Amino acid sequence: MLSKYRLLATLLILCYLSASPRLVWANWQKLELQTLINPGLYLSKERWRINPSDIVIPAMQQVDYTNQCYQKRFENFLKTKIINKPLKIKFSQEYSSQALYREGQIKFEGKYGLAEILLENGWAQLSENTEKPLKPYHDAQIRAQVNRRGLWGECDHWYNLRERQRLRGLTNYLAVENRSMLSNVSTGWVSRIISPDLIELSNGQKIKLQALGIPKQKSELQSCWQDQTVKELESLLLGKKVRLEKDQLQLTTTGRILQRYVWLEGNRWQSPLFINEHLISHNLALLDQTQLNLKYVDRLKSAALSASQENVAPDWWLNCSSQIIKSDENNAESKPPLLEFDPDCPIKGNVAGSKKNPKKTFHTPASGWYKRIEAEQCFADEAAAKSAGFEKVK
Repeated sequence: MLSKYRLLATLLILCYLSASPRLVWANWQKLELQTLINPGLYLSKERWRINPSDIVIPAMQQVDYTNQCYQKRFENFLKTKIINKPLKIKFSQEYSSQALYREGQIKFEGKYGLAEILLENGWAQLSENTEKPLKPYHDAQIRAQVNRRGLWGECDHWYNLRERQRLRGLTNYLAVENRSMLSNVSTGWVSRIISPDLIELSNGQKIKLQALGIPKQKSELQSCWQDQTVKELESLLLGKKVRLEKDQLQLTTTGRILQRYVWLEGNRWQSPLFINEHLISHNLALLDQTQLNLKYVDRLKSAALSASQENVAPDWWLNCSSQIIKSDENNAESKPPLLEFDPDCPIKGNVAGSKKNPKKTFHTPASGWYKRIEAEQCFADEAAAKSAGFEKVK
C-alpha cells in the first residue's frame, strides 16, 4: 500500500515538472550541431538554435568578392570542423524547455572552445559588449590579426584587389605587388624616431608612416609642431613592438624606406592603437591625399574631418604658441628698440638677393624703412654709400 502512494507521489511530481518551465543544467552538457543556419547560428539535434557567446560573426550583407570568399571559406570550415562533431555547451543563462534560441560557450571534447577557435582563425571577432574579454580570446584575435587570417585579410588576395579597384573606379594606381596571404603584415621594435613621419626599427629598417603629410616649409610654428609630433611618437613607440601593415596598393619607395600603417599592439583590455589615425585625429599630422589607397581611406578621411572641425585648440598649438610668444618677448627684451635716427649709423646699408647678383640699397632717416631694419653696413653720408656700390631706396 505504501509503495502505491510513493508511486502516485512520484507521478504527481513528474507531472508538475513537465507543466512548469524546466531549467537546463548549469554545467557543461554534451551537444551535437547538426545544421549550419548561417555562419553565426547553428541548429542542434535538440532543435535548439545556438549562438556562440562573447563573439560577433559579421553579417554577409554586402555582396562583393571579399565577402563571398570569406563566407565560402568560413562555411567550409564549420561544416568540416564543427558540424556533427561531439561538443559541449555551457549556456550563458538559464533557459526554459520551450526556448528555441540559446546562447552559450561551446567547446570541443578537448580544451579548446569554439569561440577561441573561430577567433584564432579570423572567422569571428570579439564582441564590443564584452568589457573584459578573456585573455585566451584576446590573444587568439591578436594572432589572427597579425597573421591576416579570415576577417583580417586572408581573402584579400590580388584578384579581389583588382575587382574592388575596378568597382570603385580607381584606375590610376601604382604597381600592385604579388604577395602571399601572410606577407601584408610584419612586426618590429622601434629604436628611433627620425622625423614626424619616419621611424627606424631595431634591424635598421626605416619605416615611413603611410598617408601622413608634413609641411616642408619650416616656420617657427611648424618646427615646434613637428617637435611635438616627434615627442608624441617617442612617448608611444620608442622601445615598443609595433605591427606594420602594407596598403592594398603598394606605393613605390626609394632606398630602404618602406611606407606602412603602424599599429601599437594593445594589452588585455585595450585594442591596438592605429598610429597614423592617432596623429591625424590629434592634429599632429595632416592627411596626405596623394598617398591615399584603398585600405583605411574612409577611416583616415573621417579622422582628418573630425580634427578640422574641432573647436578647441590642440595641445601642441597651445604649447607652441606659448613658446613662440615667450621667445618673442625675450627677444624684445634683449634687443634695444630701433631709433628713428641712429647717430652711430646715419645711413643704413642693406644687401638682398643672391651672392652672384646682390642688390645693395641704403636708407636715410627720411625713409620709412630706416627705423624698421637693422643695418648690415653703416655710412656717414650718402656719398660714402654710393661709392661703396649702394643705391638709394626710392
